[in-house]
Amino acid sequence: MRYIFYGLIMVMVALGCSPKDNEQDVSWEDVKKDVQDKKVLTFIGDSLTAGYQLPKECAFPYLVGEKLAKQNAEYITRNAGKSGAVSDDVSNNLKWYLRDDVNAVFLCIGANDGLRGKKLDATRKNIETIVAACRDKKIRIALAGIMLPVNYGEEYRTKFYQMYIDISKKYSIPFMPFLLKDVAGIGSLNLEDAIHPNAEGHKIIADNVFNFIMKENLLP
Repeated sequence: MRYIFYGLIMVMVALGCSPKDNEQDVSWEDVKKDVQDKKVLTFIGDSLTAGYQLPKECAFPYLVGEKLAKQNAEYITRNAGKSGAVSDDVSNNLKWYLRDDVNAVFLCIGANDGLRGKKLDATRKNIETIVAACRDKKIRIALAGIMLPVNYGEEYRTKFYQMYIDISKKYSIPFMPFLLKDVAGIGSLNLEDAIHPNAEGHKIIADNVFNFIMKENLLP
C-alpha cells in the first residue's frame, strides 16, 4: 500500500465532510516531492482514527496535520488507522506500521478488543509490544485511552481502562486519558451509530490531540 501524507498541501475535496454511505478507510497516495524532507507523525488505530464513514480530510489525523502546517512544523501526519483493527493486527504488522521514515507515533488501539470481550492480558501484551517496538526504533510514542460503554460491566470496564494507565506508567510515555473527550455521548458530534464521531466530532478530537501533542512535546 502507498502512504498518504497530510499537513503541507491543504486542498479540501468538493465532497466536504458529510458521512459516506459505505465504510471508507483512509486511502494511500504517493509521497509528494515537496514533503519528503518532513518528519512523520503516524496515527495508529482503528475506525476512530481512520474516520469511519468520512472523507479522509475530515479525520482528526488530517486535521492535526493542517494545524502543524500552519505552524510551519517539521512534521506531517500519516493516518494508519484501519476500521475493525484490533491490537494484534498492529502488533503482528509492525514492519508495515513503523516504516523507517516514522519519527513519532500517536497510538489509540484496543477499542475493538474491548468491544469483543478479548482477554485483557492479550490486549495488554499487544500494546506493550507496539510501545517496545517504538522504543527500539527510537520512535517517540504517546498513548491514548479508550473507555468502554457501561453495558460491558463495571469490573471489565475498569480493568480495561486501567490497562492503558498501567502501560503508560510502565513505559513512562505521554498518556491522553480519553481520545473521545468532549465528543463521546453527544449526539450532535457522532454518527447515527452513536459510536463513531462525525466531522464536527473529529474537529474537537483534533483540537484536543493537537494540544496534547504540543503540551507533551511529542514532536521535538
